[in-house]
Formats: sequence, structure tokens, C-alpha cells
Amino acid sequence: MKRAGVAAAIASAAMLTATVLPAQAATTPGWRQVESHHYGPAADYSGYTTALALSSSNAWAFGGSDLSSGGGTLQVPVAVHWNGRTWSGSNLPSTVTSSIEAASAPAANDIWAVTFNGGYVLHYNGSSWSVAKRLPATGGGGLLLDTTDVVAFSATNVWVFGGSGFGPGEGTWHYNGSAWTLVTSAGEDGDLSLASATSASSIWALGGSGAPAADSLVHYNGKTWASAYSSALNGYQLDRIAALPGKTTDLWVSANTTGNAYKSYLLHYGDHWSGVLVPWGLGIGSSVASDGHGGLWFSARAASGSNWMVHWLPGNKWQRVEVPYLGGPTLIPGTSALLAGGSLNDSPAGASAVVWGYGSI
Repeated sequence: MKRAGVAAAIASAAMLTATVLPAQAATTPGWRQVESHHYGPAADYSGYTTALALSSSNAWAFGGSDLSSGGGTLQVPVAVHWNGRTWSGSNLPSTVTSSIEAASAPAANDIWAVTFNGGYVLHYNGSSWSVAKRLPATGGGGLLLDTTDVVAFSATNVWVFGGSGFGPGEGTWHYNGSAWTLVTSAGEDGDLSLASATSASSIWALGGSGAPAADSLVHYNGKTWASAYSSALNGYQLDRIAALPGKTTDLWVSANTTGNAYKSYLLHYGDHWSGVLVPWGLGIGSSVASDGHGGLWFSARAASGSNWMVHWLPGNKWQRVEVPYLGGPTLIPGTSALLAGGSLNDSPAGASAVVWGYGSI
């Protein structure tokens, strides 16, 4: 893929240096199950794939039933809502036949979500969910696959990313409050898959197609998309992205060396690129989330199949705790507590959807 047009913000980035650091023996306690529900027959594998927190008294977890289709039943999206006291289910449109992959919310009455398959864009207006848009199949596959994302800033400014990660996807779409537009200028080929933003004028996204799937980094400045790829990223397969607020630039990208999923790195861009090798031979499985105190959380998996929640602290200190399956964590604003969607095997063939919490939930 062409690398020309590196954004000015990182045009002078230094070559990334990876540092191998000793792993601490201590584990980090505190992750626990805060909500669980089994959807469908006992053989169905249900799970929450993503969590969204607006405050300590307003949070959501989204996912789907029969994620593996092992039970032979129709896969449907599911959602639960936290009001500060209890978790309760939320009715989703019955016409949608796929799990929810990602969600974004500029306000409690303005929540957007996208599905794993089918190109569904869902909207919550504070009282009910509806299908806001079903995107057409622009890439020939007819589906939005597992690297779909959504970033919403208001009811009149929503971005949906439909890169499949393996070939042409649905492209990048923008909603202005009245119409959806396919933005063909987004990135080098428009096939962006994952995004993170600190404002409507600063969106970072990963994309590309083929092998490796994520081989481009782009930035949106509120007007135009431009390549932000640096030669410092050569040799890495970019995986997940998180732009954290509070600094001029605080961009984190998880990556691995091409062909080695269990040799993962945390790559950081402030005024230049730097990186650190994740210890224990773990492959990063999610975007990173702030711990509220300058550190980061993310989920990871070992080659043996064991799952871990990993905590990186300033000074390059590491802690980990073994957990059942957890997705990417999300920080509850104004706190140091986190939520993560996931699942837990509760029968020989099936699993329940579980919300995991850390700290005071």
C-alpha cells in the first residue's frame, strides 16, 4: 500500500524503539462479574462484545446471542443498561439479525451502535432503539465485518467505519443529521476499520485490506482525511487504536510483528513514536483504556488460550490478572472504575453474556 502523504503532525517522528521490560510478579485484583444473562437455548454462546459508560449511573453493554451460531438459532443483538443501581435489558429492533460490535454516545439520549454483520446502524433517542440506517454493500461482500466502528459527536455528526480488514468493506460513512454520505476520500482507499477521537476535529483511524489487514493510519482534522503513517511503524501490524483526551496528542496503538500475534507491542505517539513489548508472550485483544491515573488497561490472550487483563503503569511497570473472556475495557468518566463486556462458559456447549467491573461499580 502506498505510504505517501504522511501527516505533518508526525512527519518528523523518530524510528520506533521497542523496549523489553521485566514483568512484575504481582497480579492486579479487582475484576469481578457485575451482571450476567444467558440468551437463548442452553447451547447458545451469548456475550457482550463492548461496553459504553457515560457516567457512574449510566452505562451500557452490548453484544449478541448465539455468537458462534452453535445452537442453530437466529443471532440477534442484545443490550443491558446500568442506572447506578441495577442492570436491565433494553429492547432492540426485531429486524436486526446480528450482534452489536461497537457503540458511541455524545449524550444519554443520543447513542449510536453498529452491528457485526448486515450493515445495521442503530440509534437510541433516550427512550427507544431504532434502525437509523442499513448501509448498502459497497465492497461486494454485503456485510460489515468484525472491524466495524462508530464515532458520534452529536445527532448531526456521526462517523461509521465499515472496513472488513480482509478485503473491500462498506467504506467510511458520515451522517450530518439528514443524509448519509459515503466518504471515498477517507484514508488511502476508504477502507477504514477502527477509529478513536478526542474531538470532532481530531479523529484517528486504522484501515487497509489484505495481509496485514491494518497497514494504514489516517487522521481527520475536521475538514479532510490524510495519511498519518510513519516509517517508524514499518514492520508492525497495527491492531487497535485509542486517542486519549487531556494532552495535545496522546495516541496509543496496539500492534504485533507481522505473523506473530503473541508478540504484541504498545505503540505511543506524543511528539514522536515510541513502543514497548508486552511481557508474558501475550497478544493484545482489545483497545487500551485509561485507568484514570496515567496508566492503561487492555485485555490479552496467551498462546495457551488463557485470557488476561493487563495493567500498564507509568514507569513501565506491568501487572496482570487471569480472567475469563473479556473484551475491551472502558473507563467510567470521573472515576478510576472500568467496565468490560465478555462471556462465561456455563454449559458444555454454551456461554452467558457477562459484564465485568473493576473498582467501585
